[in-house]
Formats: sequence, structure tokens, C-alpha cells
Amino acid sequence: MAANVASSQPVARPRLTDRFRAGRTRRLTLVVAPLGYGKTTLIEVWTSDLLREGYKVASVAFEEALRDKFERVAQALADLGMHFDEETGLTPLPNTSETEPGSSRRCFLVLDDFHEADDACRAFVQTALRGNDHGLHIILGSREPPGSPLTKLRMAELVNDFDTADLRFDLAEAHDLFRGDLSESELESYLERAEGWVAALQLLRQFGLGRDGPPPDFDQLAQFGEYLNEQYFGQLTCDQQTFLLQTAHVE
Repeated sequence: MAANVASSQPVARPRLTDRFRAGRTRRLTLVVAPLGYGKTTLIEVWTSDLLREGYKVASVAFEEALRDKFERVAQALADLGMHFDEETGLTPLPNTSETEPGSSRRCFLVLDDFHEADDACRAFVQTALRGNDHGLHIILGSREPPGSPLTKLRMAELVNDFDTADLRFDLAEAHDLFRGDLSESELESYLERAEGWVAALQLLRQFGLGRDGPPPDFDQLAQFGEYLNEQYFGQLTCDQQTFLLQTAHVE
């Protein structure tokens, strides 16, 4: 159930893209925010930019049902000309030519939906960030912190952090999202109610829940609830669902 926006093209977010570009010499770009804040879309835009500039990029999207997760990471590293071993860490593959395009500059490993990664993948990230990076930059998208100790890397300015506050849409981005389809007052009302959460902005627009005037009818509210149940509540763990149900103010 998509919002009725004028274009499906990603919203340009130069304030975030510029920060990413400035931090590409670091070891890690970490994007942590709940579902619906546009993490994957933003990372895809960055990936497209890197490929267009001639950088070597390999991506792994972790899904709950994905099997052999670390094998997928190992294959992505091989595509970048690298090998990982718990004892030796990251090493260049023996047959990787130093004159190969991109071999003398940074390459990028994208790990999206990292909250679904297994222990082996988490151990890899921790070891890879701690040892010699061999020119590897990891772009990690997750709904929760990766669990690796990053304080020392942050102090050394080797981590480029993006969190929920960063990913919230501002007024200019919300205006671009709706391509002028809303009045200025409507746009400000939607943005305030959604608190910059892009998924909520789209839902408010779809169901007209942010407009002044008559309240939405029951069918609109029911569809709104069904969407949230499918896309958000249904994605939580059983413990998280139970906690929310037990602490809810209404049934």
C-alpha cells in the first residue's frame, strides 16, 4: 500500500550524502534506525554513486530466511579481491593484481539488514574493523547497533555514524517527497505528526490523517492499522510483541 506520491524516484538527501562522501576514507559507515526510515534506499543511492565513480562494491542483504550468511559475506569479499580468516583477519587474495582497477583505492562492502546477521558475520565485522582494513570500507545498515565495540574506532574518527535523528526527513526533503502535492501548512502538519519518519509521512498522505477537516472514516483507520500490523508489528520478535501488548493503553 504505497503513498500517492508524484514520483517513485528516491528523494535527494545531499546533507546525508555529503557526510557519507566526506567519510569514505574511514573504515565504517554505520546507519542504524528502525524500520521505515529509508536506510536501504539511502544506502542504494550511495552504492550507485560509488559504482558510477568506478569503485569496487559488493553487497549482501541479510534476510531472516537467508541461509549460509557468512558464505555470502565470504563471496562478496572474494569479489572485492579479499579473503577473511579468524586467525589472519583480512588478506588480499594471492591472485589479486595490484594494477587491477580499484585495487589501489578503497573498496566497499555493503551489509544491509545486519540485525538479521548471524554470529559468524558479527565476528567477521568485529575482527575486520580491528585489524588491517586493506582498503576496505564497510557500509552497515541495521535496525539495531551491531554489537561490536566501536568506541576506540569512533575516538580515532574511523566511524561515520548515521542514526534515527539524522534520517528523519526535514521540511525540504518532505517537500521533495510529495513534489508540491501538499500545501505548506499541510506539509508542516504531516512532518510534525510523523516526526520525520518517512514511512509515517507516506501513510499520513495515503490516508489523509494529517489534514484539517473531517476525521478519517473507520475503513481508512482499519487499513492504516492493517498496514502497520503487517509491516511493523509483524516484523518484531515474539518478546517485543508481547511487551507492546502488555504495556498498551488500549486493546
